[in-house]
Amino acid sequence: MRNGSMGQGDAMVIQLASDAPLALPNDPAFLTAEYLRDGGDLRIEAPNGAVVTVERYFEADAPVDLVIGEAVVSGRIVGKLARPAEGRESAPESVAA
Repeated sequence: MRNGSMGQGDAMVIQLASDAPLALPNDPAFLTAEYLRDGGDLRIEAPNGAVVTVERYFEADAPVDLVIGEAVVSGRIVGKLARPAEGRESAPESVAA
């Protein structure tokens, strides 16, 4: 992570510890990220390749709001955005000629 933003290959794991809003890295890429439900975890994959996993996010009694800089993504919206991780289509593997 450089200067508060994350880039390709950067990964972070956060353990959900309370029902208070959860601060993510101050990186606008997370506002346009793909939100995935991976079991009870929330995985956020930013277009720049950075990944944040929030362990046990979907096991909380109520959805937790995410704070990205000055922006807040409500837990209700996160729940609507998140789709099952196993439902993703994987990119085809390249084959050497």
